[in-house]
Amino acid sequence: MLVRLAQKESRKTIALIGDMRELGALETLRHEELWFALKKLPVDYYIFVGAVCMEIIQPLITDEWRERTFFTLDSRVAGEYIKNIITDDTHKYLLFAKGSQNTIYLEEALKYFIFPEEYLKLVRQDTLYTHKKNHFYSTHFISL
Repeated sequence: MLVRLAQKESRKTIALIGDMRELGALETLRHEELWFALKKLPVDYYIFVGAVCMEIIQPLITDEWRERTFFTLDSRVAGEYIKNIITDDTHKYLLFAKGSQNTIYLEEALKYFIFPEEYLKLVRQDTLYTHKKNHFYSTHFISL
């Protein structure tokens, strides 16, 4: 869908992908399969968030993809990276984002390049989750 829409509208593409933690024993195999399928698509950039992606997909990245893939544990770092891509380029981009629940919090990456009035339309923006995410980030990462 992302590729067809991008081709139709002559836009570049970014795929923001978080760990697929719900896979259990199939985790390694499915992440490997994911990368082998993704690299066949005409997507301009792949941004991966999470330890599983870093452990399984990152070693599979070949030289042809090295400058167009980025790995991080922190979705906020991914957001900053994407913001730099889209502000340094005059092309318009389409972004596809897919992430698991819990500590990936991929929605936080989107806040770096959407309008503030759109934040509340994102998942997990209520007081409970905001507190939960703030606690997670303050205990796992250095503040940005």
